[in-house]
Amino acid sequence: MEVTKSNFEEVFPDIVKEIENASFLCIDGEFTGLNNGHIVNAFDTPAESYLKIRAGSMDFLFIQFGLSIFTQDDKTGRYKNKTYVFYLFPRPINRLAPDIRFLCQTSSIDFLVSNNFDFNKLFREGIPYLNSNDESQLADAMEVKRSYRANQVKDSSTQTIPVPKQFKPTIDNAMKKIDQVVSGKESEVKIDKCSGFVRKLIYQAFEEKYKNVDGIILKSEGGGMFCKKGVEDLMEEKDAKEIAAAVGFSKVIREISAKGKLVVGHNMLLDICHLVQRFLDPLPADYHEFKEMIHTLFPKIVDTKLICAEETIKQNINGSTLEMLMDTISKPPFHLPEIDGEEGYSYVLSDVKYHNAGYDAFITGTVFLSLIRALDPDNKTSSLKNCKPIEKYMNKLFLMKAPDTCIDLVNPDPEPSRDHVFHISFPKHWNANNIQKLFSPFGSTQLFWLSDTTAWVSLYQRDESHKVIKALENSSKLPSGVTVLSYQRFIREKGAAISPRPNKRKHGNENASEEGKRKKSSPNDMRLWLYFLFFLFFAWLGVELLKHL
Repeated sequence: MEVTKSNFEEVFPDIVKEIENASFLCIDGEFTGLNNGHIVNAFDTPAESYLKIRAGSMDFLFIQFGLSIFTQDDKTGRYKNKTYVFYLFPRPINRLAPDIRFLCQTSSIDFLVSNNFDFNKLFREGIPYLNSNDESQLADAMEVKRSYRANQVKDSSTQTIPVPKQFKPTIDNAMKKIDQVVSGKESEVKIDKCSGFVRKLIYQAFEEKYKNVDGIILKSEGGGMFCKKGVEDLMEEKDAKEIAAAVGFSKVIREISAKGKLVVGHNMLLDICHLVQRFLDPLPADYHEFKEMIHTLFPKIVDTKLICAEETIKQNINGSTLEMLMDTISKPPFHLPEIDGEEGYSYVLSDVKYHNAGYDAFITGTVFLSLIRALDPDNKTSSLKNCKPIEKYMNKLFLMKAPDTCIDLVNPDPEPSRDHVFHISFPKHWNANNIQKLFSPFGSTQLFWLSDTTAWVSLYQRDESHKVIKALENSSKLPSGVTVLSYQRFIREKGAAISPRPNKRKHGNENASEEGKRKKSSPNDMRLWLYFLFFLFFAWLGVELLKHL
């Protein structure tokens, strides 16, 4: 089901109920771009990968969110599904609200267009949203504005503006119409268009005559005015409604977080980062704080991409994209799960709509149920209750460029062996052939560029690594400008390069500096003594002259 700003408030209560009863939730997102130059490489640590994503991906906009809700029937064991696809656009509700700037990556926009993404619907009907930080700032700004207006009214209430003669008939006619509403003869009257100054005079006359009368509303509208019986919303209540409208879609993510349901995604690290940054709270700069924050907000997470990296699963699949996985699980030894979709709320597998966030979330859930059965063959209904094999993948996030490790939200991250990896620095004119030739005695290699003058070199024959260290590391036979370091040594030396200097050296510099200051101050001290002696001399000379006058 598509959800836009036109039907969001109507649909939201049903979404809350569905989340409450869900067995698990599947998510997927579409963005205006993926990276802004901070590209993750194969041998970044999980912490480095996170920091690059935080620095290079959060400036793009989250424009479509897919939420597929799976609920298992305890009696039949079959799963029911409801899927929602939300169009998201953070338009400001007023001048005080954040006016978000964002980046677009042309390749991403072109990709979305080629997959029939409706940008007209996005910009016209996208649901607004705010994270908690922006919501608090907006609430504070609106409170300041209310206080300013209240003080303004209070100050101006004691000042009466004299009514010029030429405007008196207009004011009198307006007040006669207002009298009709106050007396009950009319429920509403309109006052013709007039200048802002005249409207201010009408407001003044109304306040003077009816300041003790309740239940009468007088407002400006389209250059004119109208007066009617009723109760005007208090400004504070009106602001609260505007803030609630601005928070918009964020309520869905807050509801998911509050309920603590199992959240499933496919290669979901970027999705999770955007969910938190855009709809909950800003991502922290510290990696360990990030892990603790994600686990607190989403206590149960499973990444199906990580399950696909399991050797028993990997050997039976041709690829781990959603399209390839769907083709794989449709054939033995896998089993395609039977899912009961509700008309208007779910998808049909034959109606392929990849890269629509709702469809991808639904496919993720379908793949997940099939993988559960593959991991636990006796679990023919793919029940999550007492499903021990799935615990191995709980609260771990797949790293696309570093499949030999992952982000473990609860425990220390896995530390894979990198004995076969070497860091090489080389002149700018070198190319891949130069590097391959240097490492050719040790078999085939895989090259990962870091810059124009640095790269990682990975050996296919891992047992050759000790020969590389012996032949190339610290070797005087290397070409000029070339250095080769083992992965462990490079990481160790990189850490040492950015650590503070030893205290002794630091204190030595400080002492040298103080000594220099003392040396420089000595001539100044001599000048002061000379000035003092000259002063005494001229003082004595003046006294002697006075004696002889």
